Amino acid sequence: MECRNCRYENPVGSRFCSQCGKPFAGMEGYDKVSLGEYDEANDMIANPLTEDYIYDRDASLKKKSGRQGGIFLRLVLIVFLAVAAILAFYSVDLAVATNQKRTEEAVMLANQKKEAEELAKLENYREKYGTVVSGFEEQGALIDESVASIGKLNLNSFFKGLGLGTAADGLVDRLLDVSTVKSMRENSQTLDVLVGELANPPKTFEGKYELMEKLLETEKEIVTYFENSVTSEEREKLEELRVEYTKLITDINR
Repeated sequence: MECRNCRYENPVGSRFCSQCGKPFAGMEGYDKVSLGEYDEANDMIANPLTEDYIYDRDASLKKKSGRQGGIFLRLVLIVFLAVAAILAFYSVDLAVATNQKRTEEAVMLANQKKEAEELAKLENYREKYGTVVSGFEEQGALIDESVASIGKLNLNSFFKGLGLGTAADGLVDRLLDVSTVKSMRENSQTLDVLVGELANPPKTFEGKYELMEKLLETEKEIVTYFENSVTSEEREKLEELRVEYTKLITDINR
């Protein structure tokens, strides 16, 4: 049988051209030929009329196409998996970097907030400290005036000690004005409270706070002398304490 496509002479009863693989559809004897078993490994069909095999070109092409398609799919899958792995790696790396950056930013913000709070506390402490120092300076002026009016204080105490009555005591207070002593005593109580509020100072004020505690002790000792009449010996001690008080005020203001 001659193939109409390639003119190759094939055995009678062939279903396909052994040269080009084209089927002999419509050719004489085609419908009467019963082909034998199929050799899948070699893509050949047994021809019982000629006792040989006919090459099944379509099956071979289909198989090759299937193999190529399978290879192509595997390559696509491999590429897809590789791209997915790369994206996953960089996604994880990006997520870690982003999380680390956010953590660093959170820590930085927390530190900034803490620093701002510390600065605010320090500024508030500095303001209170300055107010208390001003109070000690005013108290120093009252101490000086009270020391200068010790004579009036002694006379005031003397006349009140006579027990002349409330009216007489009021007259004595007007004639022998010792208001600076009263103000000094009141300020002493206020300073005691204010210094207590400055306890637990920041490190920058620890040294100054110790000086302030010494100043408060000195101030209290001075005020104690004015509870009763002041003797000449006590006045000398007061002068020494006043000098010490002035020195502490100077040291605190440095």
